Amino acid sequence: MAKVTVDRKKCIMCNLCIDMVPEVFEEKGGKSAVKENVDLSNKEVLESVKMAVEACAVQAIKLDE
Repeated sequence: MAKVTVDRKKCIMCNLCIDMVPEVFEEKGGKSAVKENVDLSNKEVLESVKMAVEACAVQAIKLDE
């Protein structure tokens, strides 16, 4: 099962991941975070997360498939 995480130390809170995949990412304490109970079994959501990983300017998002 795929799992996505955000390295909050690296995150610069540019909001790109939240704008790209609001069903997965949220703002929490001034940084991006992964929402609880995220279902990455949906192919469209997983593909959007992959795009967010690639788009992250500071490589703060990690996806383990």
